[in-house]
Amino acid sequence: MIVRTERGRDILSRAVSAGYLEIQPSSPDAVLSGQSLQNRRKELYGRLLAMRILSVPVPLYDGFPAYETWRLNAIAVKARVIAGTLKRIAKRHYRW
Repeated sequence: MIVRTERGRDILSRAVSAGYLEIQPSSPDAVLSGQSLQNRRKELYGRLLAMRILSVPVPLYDGFPAYETWRLNAIAVKARVIAGTLKRIAKRHYRW
């Protein structure tokens, strides 16, 4: 379970205190292996990098290790992600 907000953290904490859940820390690799079909998370850093190259505003993803998951990708995947994002930005005429 990934908690992204203070409200979520509070709900999780109360569920653990009430005995509904038992939790233990995890690692980014464990999260990714549990979501093996969600390659988009592994590619997030590349998309953000392409946006930065063209000075397109980039959202912040606090708490998610984007670079650490990105470096696990093959060079061909990295190139495809960056090129594809640059192409979509140009095609959609995002302002930068």
